Amino acid sequence: MKAVKKASTGARAGGQWHRKIKPALGAIGVLVDPHVRHGARHGWHYHQHLTIFCLEKNEAAIDHAIGMLIQRYVDLLARLGYRADPGCQYVKVLKADPAGRSYDYPAEHNAADDENLAGTVAADHGEEESLSPLMLAERAAAGDKLAAALFLEFSAAIKK
Repeated sequence: MKAVKKASTGARAGGQWHRKIKPALGAIGVLVDPHVRHGARHGWHYHQHLTIFCLEKNEAAIDHAIGMLIQRYVDLLARLGYRADPGCQYVKVLKADPAGRSYDYPAEHNAADDENLAGTVAADHGEEESLSPLMLAERAAAGDKLAAALFLEFSAAIKK
């Protein structure tokens, strides 16, 4: 978790971010939304969803800048001893609405705690089933002993 946070923050800091990536996006802000999931295949999985508020309208410039951001993140993770596939990294970009409408929180990137969408989220994480801590708590309350143990494991870990 520390490596992901450090690489993510580092990718959005320093000269390359300030001189190249941020101006190319016309970025006026970044919303970082941390997530933790659990799956049978990979166990606990921490990741972040980034939503970049972007004023640039040129799609090619945006795509190029996002590619640079992703590569920077993957390179920083590698320096920390971890690996990530650049093709599996996603960044949500919010652009100015031509009609001047405001945006709601971009929750569509995350099925979050909707049991009906758990399979969709799991596929994104290379799992048959990927559960959030809230989903585990709900299953624990319904008597699922494994879910209860996993929820307690999660609770103990975040207290550290």
